[in-house]
Amino acid sequence: MPPFRKRDVPSQTAVRWSQHGITIGARKDLDVLLLFFKRSRLFPRVIVFLVPILFLLSLVAHFWSGLIPAVSGSTAYGKEGHALVVKFIALHVWIPYFVLSKRVSETFVV
Repeated sequence: MPPFRKRDVPSQTAVRWSQHGITIGARKDLDVLLLFFKRSRLFPRVIVFLVPILFLLSLVAHFWSGLIPAVSGSTAYGKEGHALVVKFIALHVWIPYFVLSKRVSETFVV
């Protein structure tokens, strides 16, 4: 008897969707970089929109991984909690900067 059953192997569909998600994420990163280097007026708006979403996704991932006993007891999980605090502080520094800064409004004009 084989060591695994067919239903224990990840499906091809799940692998394909995972690859699509990675591709979409990479494309999004490239788009944001292009907006930055073009000094597009859209860049600050995109950053103000994406930074909180990425923080919330990190927070949800941290919460869900904490429900796994082996993960929640590890030192890496504790370090990730500290990293979330730093991200939270950075979020509250950078968003007002992009919204209120005169320098940002003068830089991203195209």
